[in-house]
Amino acid sequence: MKEIHTIVCCCSSGLGSSMMVQMNVERVLQTLQRTDIQVVHLSLSDVGIWSAQRNSVLFVVGTDIAPALSQVPKMVVMKELINYDELEDKLSRALSCEKDSFRIE
Repeated sequence: MKEIHTIVCCCSSGLGSSMMVQMNVERVLQTLQRTDIQVVHLSLSDVGIWSAQRNSVLFVVGTDIAPALSQVPKMVVMKELINYDELEDKLSRALSCEKDSFRIE
């Protein structure tokens, strides 16, 4: 398994909700003492720039855009995009997953 180096928080526009998710991801990573992971937010249309690093990137998305990213090998799908408890649970599971490809819903 290739280690996750970047977490990409993605929404349709790349502004509001993905930025709030990024802040929550950073809080979870701080709690887990994972200072080795970069966190960014972007729009669905910008996902292509991460394709070269796809095995070391984890995407955190909402149920609304998850179908558009079916080619992404590592994904956390949030039912409630800014729910901190849901994020903490799913992100912890994703970071401890041994598989090369997974989708945590």
